[in-house]
Amino acid sequence: MKIAISGTPCTGKSTLARYLANNMNWEYIPETFDSLFDAQGNYIQPPSQLAVQMDKVLMLKRQLEFKHVDTVSDRCSADLFILWLSRGFSKHKQVAEFADKCRDYLRHYDAFIYLPWGVLPLEQLEEGESGCKRNMDQWTQFYNNSALIGLIMQWVPAEKRIFIPTNIIDLETRADYVLSRLNTVSQ
Repeated sequence: MKIAISGTPCTGKSTLARYLANNMNWEYIPETFDSLFDAQGNYIQPPSQLAVQMDKVLMLKRQLEFKHVDTVSDRCSADLFILWLSRGFSKHKQVAEFADKCRDYLRHYDAFIYLPWGVLPLEQLEEGESGCKRNMDQWTQFYNNSALIGLIMQWVPAEKRIFIPTNIIDLETRADYVLSRLNTVSQ
């Protein structure tokens, strides 16, 4: 089974992905977005190089996921496409091609888990956790959350979607919820 975990920063994606992978003895696939940022944690410039790098990130994710039968992936192509749009690439000459790649790529997941925005506090990463800094503007995150939900509703079949309710905050309770829902998804 292949599972993707998606959501905006500070929703607990990485924590839940690692927890599920450990408890199910599946392979944890990291975010892989670090290569989009330079040494100072800024997006790669010029934008044309960033667009090429985003395509490479998508292919790297695919390679990592297809090395194993059962995987839990931290972020997926839906997150990457929202990042593409948030960088102002809606007018980029390859936007339609990249959108098609990202949408088509979602088809290989058996389940798609979405974590709610605004439930956990926005916290910056500690030094050394990642080469990038999180966007700490709550309204930018709210906008990205709304866009991501819309994309999921259009690109992910309803039977594969698992939205974590906003009242489930505890890690173990979230994991139990996902596992109970995975049983219905896989049938």
